[in-house]
Amino acid sequence: MQAFILRFKSYSSRITNSIAFYPAIYSVFAVVLSMVMIWLERQGISLYLKENIALFVVSNEDTARSILTTLIAGCFSLLVFSFSMVMLLLNQAANNFSPRVLPGLIANKKHQFILGIFLSSILFNIITVVSIEPEQNAYAVPGFSVLLGITSAIMALIAFVYFIHSISTSIQINKIMHAIFETTERALQESTDYEAAIDQNIGFETALWPTYEVAKIGKIQNISRDSLIKTCVSLKIRVHILVPKGQYLFKNESLYSASRVLTKEEREQVASSIIFDESERVEENFELGFKQLTEVGVKAMSPGINDPGTAIETLNYLATLAAMRMLKKDHTFFVNETGDLVAKTKQLSFDTLMYHTYASYRTYCKHDFNMSHRLLATLGQLKNATAVDPTYHKTINEQLALVFKDATSSIPNATDCVRLEQLYKHIQHES
Repeated sequence: MQAFILRFKSYSSRITNSIAFYPAIYSVFAVVLSMVMIWLERQGISLYLKENIALFVVSNEDTARSILTTLIAGCFSLLVFSFSMVMLLLNQAANNFSPRVLPGLIANKKHQFILGIFLSSILFNIITVVSIEPEQNAYAVPGFSVLLGITSAIMALIAFVYFIHSISTSIQINKIMHAIFETTERALQESTDYEAAIDQNIGFETALWPTYEVAKIGKIQNISRDSLIKTCVSLKIRVHILVPKGQYLFKNESLYSASRVLTKEEREQVASSIIFDESERVEENFELGFKQLTEVGVKAMSPGINDPGTAIETLNYLATLAAMRMLKKDHTFFVNETGDLVAKTKQLSFDTLMYHTYASYRTYCKHDFNMSHRLLATLGQLKNATAVDPTYHKTINEQLALVFKDATSSIPNATDCVRLEQLYKHIQHES
């Protein structure tokens, strides 16, 4: 049952982030509303309104058909244009920034709502114009339905104006970077707050525990904390997840160890708490936020784009997130309701995270003085940041030395190298 619930949550999350999710809901609502209106028209609602507020009710069949067909054609044009703009947005973001930012743009609920308004208006008006039928040698005009169709078209026009504004701002790289930063910050803060309430010095000796292999290949998208805790409590075991989220596993590679030998059914219960999926969601794995910001920064320094300002901005965001990461251990403990330790999960180590992040910048930005200067400056800030593990500051010192070495060996101007050396020595002296 737990496995089914987790899979359902995973699939529902994937569906809700699809660009077609809300348009589909709006379309179903439009069809249902049109069916209800057909029933109300047969009950004489338009006749009643015509007798009381005739100004707002269309009573001529030709006029009604003309209005509805015009609205349908107009909404079709708006829909095609809007969809084309969304595709252009996604293509431009992939080419100029990074393909990894696309899921966040696709999941933009505003654009989904706007496309949904267009679709619902089209479907409602189509069904309404089809419902105009002759009745005893005269046409029964659904006047109230036509009025609703006109209202939906007006709403579509308002949505289109807002869409133009939204699409022009969402493509801005500052907006994209800030959205990635905020999502990463929330995920990282949530994990840090959970760990802060747990005694990190609890003994958890796992060397002699039996290990269990993964039954399939794939990437670990997420580990359900609540499900894993319930499983450990019900089976009276403790579990150590051996690989971090986001890592790709081959078949028969060790996935976790347990405090005792498990049966096949028990192994399946534990494995059901670990979700394999190829999608990458920053809100479920904050380390992906580091990767996305790094890729945006490196892409900005490519010869085709040449935007060091954006690259420097990514460094500012990464330094802020790295300072938050220094308040976390390289692993996470899970405890039950009574505070007993039941599971331990592995995370990408701070050393590995920083090395991969700054190695990319060192490779592509070491020839640029401003970027090298900012790399040293951000590392200098991190050197003075609070850390829960003293080895984190050792990692920062190692990255400082690597950045300085690569920069001074790649920048030909002697004056630039002297300035970098002065900054490097100043950072070392401050410590």
